[in-house]
Amino acid sequence: AVARKMGLIPEPTKYYGIVWCKPGTNEGQNLKDYCINIAAAWEIVEKLSDIGFCVMKVPYEKTWKIVVGSEISKIGFEVRADTAPMAICLAFLKI
Repeated sequence: AVARKMGLIPEPTKYYGIVWCKPGTNEGQNLKDYCINIAAAWEIVEKLSDIGFCVMKVPYEKTWKIVVGSEISKIGFEVRADTAPMAICLAFLKI
């Protein structure tokens, strides 16, 4: 679900099964571990920033709490998870 929201689409291939591509191309790419890898998850933070959202990490006991908000769209919410990448992905899926 995260890959689709990041703009990738699954394309079936004859030899490789399904590959994920940017629309309008047939250049497959490895699917990133957005929910595990902080570098991949940070691409989500950058995308959210590009579309007017602010993402903050707020200390919360032993988990990660991500607060997402946008003055433009009047959206604001928080998400908690055990890891930062998972919290970022869950927040992204709520938008």
